[in-house]
Amino acid sequence: MSDWRVADRDGRIGLFSEDALRDAVARDALPPGCLVWSEGMAGWAPIDEVFPRPKRQPKAGPFSGLLWFLGVLLATALFLAAGAFSLALMGTDLLDEFPRAWLEVVWFGGAVLLALATLLFWLAWRGATARWSSMEARGLVRILVTLVALVGAGLAVFHGWQTEAVSRVAHAAEQMRDYRLTYVPQSQTLKINGQIGPGFAKAVEARMAAHPVRRIEITSPGGLVQEALRVARGLEARGGVTVVARRFCASACVVVLMGGEQRLADYDMTIDFHAIDRTVDLKLELQSYIQREQTTEARTYLVGRGAPEAYVRESERLGSGKIYRVPSVILAERGMLTGLVDGEGASIAVAEARARLEEAFPGVELKPFPLSVTDPVLNEAATRP
Repeated sequence: MSDWRVADRDGRIGLFSEDALRDAVARDALPPGCLVWSEGMAGWAPIDEVFPRPKRQPKAGPFSGLLWFLGVLLATALFLAAGAFSLALMGTDLLDEFPRAWLEVVWFGGAVLLALATLLFWLAWRGATARWSSMEARGLVRILVTLVALVGAGLAVFHGWQTEAVSRVAHAAEQMRDYRLTYVPQSQTLKINGQIGPGFAKAVEARMAAHPVRRIEITSPGGLVQEALRVARGLEARGGVTVVARRFCASACVVVLMGGEQRLADYDMTIDFHAIDRTVDLKLELQSYIQREQTTEARTYLVGRGAPEAYVRESERLGSGKIYRVPSVILAERGMLTGLVDGEGASIAVAEARARLEEAFPGVELKPFPLSVTDPVLNEAATRP
């Protein structure tokens, strides 16, 4: 068996037999970066190329396998839970579930939690697969885990990126939380005044669960259409509730009105159809998609409950800058309203209502017409107590 000469950066270390040299390599007894030479070689070569160091298997304690299994299981569960939480936040009406003071913390916290859970998930699986003897299985699992982790990281980044947008929308929508609900037990009437803002549907549902409600009187310039749809569908499912529009009813208020089994309005008012608008314009394609979906959903509901489709379509055509005002007498004649009331809330026949209006406004033709949302007459009506 040939002898081997060994040298490090400072010079030659000595002469070894092959068996002695292999033993020294196995024991890590030689400094790193050594060179070796033996008779018949063209020149000196790195020792690791000639005598590869054997791969050492980590020493496994009696419980190490179980601990790794539990660690990977826990990291995977945390990752899945954080992902589910992130998706749930994106699909939840946050303004309805959280006070604004906590909203940004909860939203950004969800993104941070998902990012940390993703990193822990990836590290846990990398560590666990390092113990596997099968290189092929190890590589395949690591590729799959990395792909899943990349999806989680991407979701975390998107979630965090939306924090500013969520904050702006929350601030704008919070200004709509000025609605007032008053219950009159003698007539079993729930009176609603103000904008339809965050938590509106829950507030209405809570009042109706606590009291017998046969009649709702609403005066509102509108607001969040999803809140209005939730109330309208609840009224429709409940049945037997009369909804009366008093003095002013626009945009989302019309949706609430259409949820009543009987739908009434003051004979001398208009019902104002308005295209769905963005609370805050974030310049996002996703926001445009949501707006289109909500427009379709609201139109389908209104038309399905008896609103003239031509009026709904015209308000959409006019856009968010204008409303389409339709006298309540016309809507009663077309069947959208099931009746009219006077200033005291008593029923009045459609023919008598038209006669009164023609007497009060001689020569004025009753017909639908557009009006700018900035018109002072409209703003005065919307804020009148």
